[in-house]
Amino acid sequence: MLIRMMSAVMMLSMVCCIAQAEKPANKVKKGKKGNQERVPQALALPDSIELTADQEAQVKKIRAKFSDKAKDLKKQTQEVIPAELRKQQAAAVKAAKEAGKSQEEIRQIMKSSQDELSAVDREKLAVIRKQSQALKTEFLKEVREVLTEEQQSKLPTAREGKGKGKKPKKSDS
Repeated sequence: MLIRMMSAVMMLSMVCCIAQAEKPANKVKKGKKGNQERVPQALALPDSIELTADQEAQVKKIRAKFSDKAKDLKKQTQEVIPAELRKQQAAAVKAAKEAGKSQEEIRQIMKSSQDELSAVDREKLAVIRKQSQALKTEFLKEVREVLTEEQQSKLPTAREGKGKGKKPKKSDS
């Protein structure tokens, strides 16, 4: 009887040790940066830009300058879009990325999912997006001063002519 109890205890301790050893392997890391602080989307740089330690420190200072405004804009967006709709959007975007859809197709999915919002909420979102785009433009303007010409070429450029309406017709006279 004593031998059976001892063998049962030994088996249980072995199972616990194995289970404990496998725990860290089961964790899924989100993103490349692991547990580092997440950067607001408006203040993110493309992954193709590799910064030196000095540049990283300067960009971090610039981000800190704009961080409060970016967080405020994100909070405003979350107040306008209901939690359930945000979950649906996240699931749709994840599925689209896994299916290999382009950024433009993903944007269309996001826009179509926001058709459920009222006209007032859509207008609020448009204002928030304009503010966010202005923040990103201002952020990138300051970051450009820190980067080399090669790094600057990898930054997104402003879209010219978008939303400005029709161009005036040329007259032949």
